[in-house]
Amino acid sequence: MENKRATTIEQSKKLVELGLNDDTADMNYCNASYKGKNYVGEWKLSLQSPQEAKSILDKSVTDWNTYWEIIPAWSLSALISLLPIRIAVEKGHFYYLEWQFWNDNSLRYVYPYSDERKCLVDIYSDHDEKLKDCIDTAFEMIVYLKENKLI
Repeated sequence: MENKRATTIEQSKKLVELGLNDDTADMNYCNASYKGKNYVGEWKLSLQSPQEAKSILDKSVTDWNTYWEIIPAWSLSALISLLPIRIAVEKGHFYYLEWQFWNDNSLRYVYPYSDERKCLVDIYSDHDEKLKDCIDTAFEMIVYLKENKLI
């Protein structure tokens, strides 16, 4: 099983597309390109927030006509902090976040006071090949919640 530090560039772009604020990211990917040269640098993951990276780049002056592109990235702890503890689906009925770090990295919203353990949404790696680790699972849950207007 892969052990990533943050969302991939593609995942990060999807979260931005869904309206996630850059301020919630705790890391970033940065890339440099040079004006007048056919060069685009390699994407590198930085442990700075996008705001910190932009602040440093704004203050630095280069003679190389360097252009920086910054894409926010989210660690597992940043993604978890975006997940609501509970979701109200109708008046007085709440589904609560439940995460099990077993073999399947399952993440679900469950209605707790039901004999049949009603589940609003259940995302786990055993049934989805793209869920390789906890970051992927949290990412898929946030995408589901944003697309269904639950957050």
